[in-house]
Amino acid sequence: MLPLSVDALTQRSDTVVRGKVKATESRFTPDGKRVYTVVTLEVSEAWKGNPGSTLEIQVPGGSLDGIDQKVMGAPSFEVGEDAVVFLRRLGTSRKVSSIVGMAQGKLSVQVDSAGNELAVQQLSGLELVEPGTLKPVESPLREPVPVGKLQAKVRAVRP
Repeated sequence: MLPLSVDALTQRSDTVVRGKVKATESRFTPDGKRVYTVVTLEVSEAWKGNPGSTLEIQVPGGSLDGIDQKVMGAPSFEVGEDAVVFLRRLGTSRKVSSIVGMAQGKLSVQVDSAGNELAVQQLSGLELVEPGTLKPVESPLREPVPVGKLQAKVRAVRP
């Protein structure tokens, strides 16, 4: 996948929020051939868009009825996790979104030993490549970013 900067993630998103994961529920696709997970996120801050107090995020993969389906590069979520997500609505639904850029569009909020909140990208299973050459490259967000600095960058992006 091509690497996406904060500007690119923001421009491709309808909504950018920080929130806490309240629930995850795996389901089968209508044809019964694949598993996906619906993540319910309680919004604490809206950085772009007007999402309301909760959002549902559809993520490929999950575990259901003894079937584990992994999608390389898809983000994972844990109940109770504090995260920043870059979202695009699915179809005409205002309630269900998907993550922009696979795992690139989800950053976990962690607190360091000094009490600073940092946004950390976890790209497990996602290989980023340079356009044209397809040589592996690092993510523009390979280092933890102070949450306030990330928020300012998102809010500074013009459509």
